[in-house]
Amino acid sequence: LTEACRTLTMILLLDMDGTLIDDRGYRAAIDATITRFCQQHRLPVFTPSDDDVAVLHAHGFSNEWDSVAFLAGVIYAESHRAGEGRPERPDYQMWTRRTAGRPGLPNERARDVLLEHGPAELSGLFCELLNHVTDVQRSELTRTFAEFILGSELFASHYGLSASLNTPSFLATLDRPLIDGTSLDIIREHASCIYTARPSLAPDGHPPVHPPEAEIGLELLGLDDLPLIALGQMQWIADQ
Repeated sequence: LTEACRTLTMILLLDMDGTLIDDRGYRAAIDATITRFCQQHRLPVFTPSDDDVAVLHAHGFSNEWDSVAFLAGVIYAESHRAGEGRPERPDYQMWTRRTAGRPGLPNERARDVLLEHGPAELSGLFCELLNHVTDVQRSELTRTFAEFILGSELFASHYGLSASLNTPSFLATLDRPLIDGTSLDIIREHASCIYTARPSLAPDGHPPVHPPEAEIGLELLGLDDLPLIALGQMQWIADQ
């Protein structure tokens, strides 16, 4: 057994968000997306608190395209009820808890809660906000969020769409490494790879269905030469 242990190869599998990177960019992009959407649609601006976002995560809203669409729907619902009066800050956590135990994907659960508890005359709007959250072509909120996190230049080149914000990448400018030079040396002394649920490009030679968010993180860490296991690669494997 001792001899066998000497021949074992150590492989370090390192999670990105929360382990290698303090992922501040996503959180800031939620607020920026909600603020821009509300200003454009003449809605009161109520960005979520950190606790509101934590409750969303606890109920399965780990993808921001689900969260921002749900938050926008809640703002619409509460503002419509207030009418000409001054709307109060929505209780996002109450709305989120209403999704618990329901079937379907997060955006479907959010849509169904809004259809059940929101004003009936806004039903079409709720469906428009939440039916196509993963489609940057069809969802205004997802498109805005994607431009904030990628930056206008990379957004336009990746999606082939016109940029409208003239913004740098929130991931590149706001995320912070959680490891120092000593940690980097240890990582490079071993067979290492990075894994994350962040969107990423598919392997070379395949359509770039997902944006290069994970690649931005690797560049920030200075580990962009290491193998990456992220959403694009996992989706490609599943497709095979």
